[in-house]
Amino acid sequence: LSIGASSEVDSDAINLFIARSQQINHRFDPSIEINIIRQICETLKGYPLAIELAASWVRTLSCAEILGDVDLLASNAPDLPERHRSMRAAFEHAWALLDSDQQRGLRRLAVFPTVFGSDAARQVADISLSTLASLVDRSLIAQNGSGLYQIHELLRQYALEKLQDNQSRTPKSNIALAMHALMQGNLNRVGELADELMTNAYDDYSVDKGFALALRSVLVGVKGNYEQSI
Repeated sequence: LSIGASSEVDSDAINLFIARSQQINHRFDPSIEINIIRQICETLKGYPLAIELAASWVRTLSCAEILGDVDLLASNAPDLPERHRSMRAAFEHAWALLDSDQQRGLRRLAVFPTVFGSDAARQVADISLSTLASLVDRSLIAQNGSGLYQIHELLRQYALEKLQDNQSRTPKSNIALAMHALMQGNLNRVGELADELMTNAYDDYSVDKGFALALRSVLVGVKGNYEQSI
């Protein structure tokens, strides 16, 4: 299939969409919907991650349906830089199509600033291997040759917003947030989350309460060392 560049998007973007689509659906025939594929890439301004996210839905949606959803979700918010508008639209589109387990897992995985393994994902995010694999399949997380996982930084920030804004956070989500706050050196936030875990602990022997006590011990140690150093 020969694809020429247009004034709006180059052939690399279209080829990326086709390559990713054929990985997801081996029966995908780009010649049938090449003009719609070009429109999808133009709508997404040629940004690779946004294109991969859109292409990841060819198993369940036609290209015309993908284009319709992307068009509807395109943002005109005046406070967003132009280069981020299509990206956020793609994230919103992808997020809306995830089930609750996938959303919960992706929110919690956002606390990892770099690569992480499957064991860490299960311990921190309480995510199953099948859900982890489904997020890889959706291009929402990547797996390298060493078997480690990573979330694209822009998507990680988006998922982290979802974790922080979630009004019905579970203790597991609070633990993930506390770990992120600790890595960021935000000790006040760590203390707040430890208090919340203590308040909502089911009983004196729960894992949540044990983690909250551990956080408080870390805070005492860190603050104590800091006070001794000044």
